[in-house]
Amino acid sequence: MAIKTESIDNKEFKGKHIRLDPTYYILKEEIKKMQKVDFLECKKLNEHNIEISSGSYVDNYLNKDVGIKYLRVGNIKPYSINEAERNTKYVSNEINEKNKVGFKDVILGRTQATTEKLAVASIIDENSSGSYISQHVSKLNTKNSSISPEFLVSYLNSDFYIHQLKIASHGDTRVELTHSQLKELLIFLPDKATVKKIENNVSEIFSLNKKANALLRKAFDILKKNLDIQELKNYQSFSLNNNKLFNADIWNPKCNLPGYEQIQKEMISKHETIQLSNKKLFKIRRGKEVGSKNYIVGLKKSDSDIAFIRTSDVINYEIDLFPDYFVDESFERMPNLAKKGDIIFSRDGVVGETAMICEKDRALIASGFYIISKKEGLDISSEYFFTCMSSFEVGKIPALMRTVYASTIPHLQKRKKDSSELQNFYIPIISKDAQDEITDAVKKAFEHKNTRKKIIMNNRSILDSIFKSTNS
Repeated sequence: MAIKTESIDNKEFKGKHIRLDPTYYILKEEIKKMQKVDFLECKKLNEHNIEISSGSYVDNYLNKDVGIKYLRVGNIKPYSINEAERNTKYVSNEINEKNKVGFKDVILGRTQATTEKLAVASIIDENSSGSYISQHVSKLNTKNSSISPEFLVSYLNSDFYIHQLKIASHGDTRVELTHSQLKELLIFLPDKATVKKIENNVSEIFSLNKKANALLRKAFDILKKNLDIQELKNYQSFSLNNNKLFNADIWNPKCNLPGYEQIQKEMISKHETIQLSNKKLFKIRRGKEVGSKNYIVGLKKSDSDIAFIRTSDVINYEIDLFPDYFVDESFERMPNLAKKGDIIFSRDGVVGETAMICEKDRALIASGFYIISKKEGLDISSEYFFTCMSSFEVGKIPALMRTVYASTIPHLQKRKKDSSELQNFYIPIISKDAQDEITDAVKKAFEHKNTRKKIIMNNRSILDSIFKSTNS
């Protein structure tokens, strides 16, 4: 969106909050114009009787089987929570009830590195209801409000909201949205028919997300059942002989857990397998960096720009529609442009994070990922391959066996004698019927995800078109 030049009276610089920020005053003028539009009802968030609260800090994490979900800023993505187990922490259920979230509460991160990242809100579904939230997360309860949670979550993921954050948020090294500032944010309500359309869209987004997640769980369960592999033992201690330790060449106890090797050996003995490093069957390339000088963020982004996907931009086995950064469409010629059906597998940061590229996705992939495509001669589906790479037994275990830490950041490391970091990854070939069942479930799941993305984009365009029409 192009920002127009405005002349500001010097009286505007006087008062309690003096800011020498041109954007602040330009956006204030644009919002004043919106307040004068007849078909937009304008009230502060506080005037809609929306209850605002925050969570609390917890540093004692528990295992999943004895704890409840602890939602932090990184779990909050547009419309839906990132439910990936690798990013989820669990805490004791014996905590203050007021710091838990309920069904259809709306949550947002109130501290972030940039204003654009603050403009993210999720609506709580049945799976996340009862979770505990951190001190950096704000909960918005609409039970006593005339505004529905469906409209609110849409509004908080729109350009309307980002504009106001440019005015309200502040901070030194990070931006912060306090409760007092949040209460002062303006909510512009369009006509009832438009509000209803937005609410119906969110209900469909909600339903599609639930269906897609259930289908993916079904696919993982089918794979696990057909692999028929022992559960990983909880080793308190173990020993390695010198030859094995030197052959492994990573002197890290976690990488050398006997259970990892035993599970992989059992899988190879029970099933025909394909080695991922086989260049005749798989095309593997590294993502590439574009340089921070080429990043486009927030309101500077245009519809033609391309998403730039880093490891934090993978959500529930797909890539984020609204990642932190975009790049100009001229970068489309770069070799790290992902195509429908490609699998991305993270090699840095959170190692072993996977996503499959949807039809709706148009993205460049950062160097923290491998981009993996199966070749035509390989008689397995992309959906089955994705399920294998996303499973603990096939994808996570070999990644854990080769994960090293450079300072504090984990990386996937190859052995000196290997030609690839993915040398010890094996894809099992289970029965054709089970493969077909997995393929069908995953294909339907990603059809739901793709439709969901289309509806999210439609929802955003409804609100953003109103903003653009009132400021043209």
